[in-house]
Order: sequence, then C-alpha cells, then structure tokens
Amino acid sequence: MNKKSWRKMWEMTLLVFVKLLLVLVTIVKIVFKVVVWLLTVSVSLVKIMFILTSSTVGVRKHRYI
Repeated sequence: MNKKSWRKMWEMTLLVFVKLLLVLVTIVKIVFKVVVWLLTVSVSLVKIMFILTSSTVGVRKHRYI
C-alpha cells in the first residue's frame, strides 16, 4: 500500500465520520426540540388543568357560602 491510497482511505473515513457526526447532531437537535415541545405542552396542560380545577373549586365555594 503506497502513501497516496493510505491518505485517500484516511480522508474517506474522516468524511464518513464527519457525516455520521452531522447526522447525530441533527438527530439530537430534533430530539431536543421534541422534548422541549413536550415539556411546554405538558406545562401548559398542567396550567389549564390547575386553572380549571381552581375555578370550579372557587365556584363551589361561592355556591356554598
């Protein structure tokens, strides 16, 4: 094996490695976005539930008074 083919192989492996890294980064970004979106949705749902329960409880309390 001469030096040129060695270098070519090395460059190819490096390219493949970089491409894999990019794919991994994009996957991580997508997962992160999904997680953040889920968190915001769950937080807003909890807020809505809290508002609904507190309002119904308040209405009940006012009715009893």
